[in-house]
Amino acid sequence: MDPNASWNRPSGADAVTTFASRDFDVVSERLTSISGASTRVECLGKPNAFSMSLAAAKLGCLILSKVRVTNWSLTRPMGSLTNISIPITGTPLKIRCGTRSCEVSARDHAAVGRPFEMVQAKLHEGSAMVLHAPIEALIDRAEHLTAGSFSGSPDSKMADRVDLRAPAGEAFARALKTAIVEFGALNSAGLGPLVIAGYEDLLTNLAAAALFPSITQGLGLSATQCGPATIRRARDFIKAHAAEPIKLSELAADLGLPMRTLQDNFQRHFGLSPRAWLLECRLENARQRLTLPDRPTSVSMVAYECGFGDLSGFSAKYRKKYGEAPSQTLRIARQHFS
Repeated sequence: MDPNASWNRPSGADAVTTFASRDFDVVSERLTSISGASTRVECLGKPNAFSMSLAAAKLGCLILSKVRVTNWSLTRPMGSLTNISIPITGTPLKIRCGTRSCEVSARDHAAVGRPFEMVQAKLHEGSAMVLHAPIEALIDRAEHLTAGSFSGSPDSKMADRVDLRAPAGEAFARALKTAIVEFGALNSAGLGPLVIAGYEDLLTNLAAAALFPSITQGLGLSATQCGPATIRRARDFIKAHAAEPIKLSELAADLGLPMRTLQDNFQRHFGLSPRAWLLECRLENARQRLTLPDRPTSVSMVAYECGFGDLSGFSAKYRKKYGEAPSQTLRIARQHFS
């Protein structure tokens, strides 16, 4: 064990973690325990020139970290996570993600590690900030901000790197720097749990905007008001066709509206976004099917027929709205009608 190594993990589910060591084996073991057995750490120079220090904060579903390293390389499968790495000081950060490679420097660009791919990061000397975020959370936020669908291949709509000189990239980098400093101080004062949701929401918004160019393009559209009759037509169409794969961008075009106008006016008239209304309609239809089964059915069949493509996602949303699993609803209904 490295006598210069230190490890501090404060109590609580959402705490700040710190780690520092000059021992390559200690760092390798620690990072493998954190990121999984498939993680591979390499020393790019002489072992006695190796060092690493890490400070990480868990903000809801996000993990924000600041790392300083010398002669370091890390290779790992991303699973369902996306990461954005922003170099702060030192030599360029080299990232290889799948078959794509890029090199980013401080105040220039941030590198993107895409989900479900093998990512390798190399840094000879310097520091960087890294945000890890579940791809599902980023897609949900992107769809909320644009009222558009990111289904199919969302990776194809994601930037390979983030321009830190553009407004979205600059705002994202600035927010990361502020968050990791302020949250560390607030957590030490026992106030961390009070601000986690706020930081999680802010960073998810900015990460989605930085990763998906269509968000900033959509937000740049001027939103105007339209008559309530037009918005009621949109609401009624969504309800009548909730089980179908509705493309809200096409609905807006059919109504002669920019997407932003449809989204803003829908929110103004009904208090929720078109996508949230679509989810409500699908959940209500599923509830009716499960509560009053008129023929042999199953939870997966109901989910599919009501427009849900992901059974686990359907079950989670159903439980959140109704306080029970869809299988419980169906079981009680069968007992009642048997």
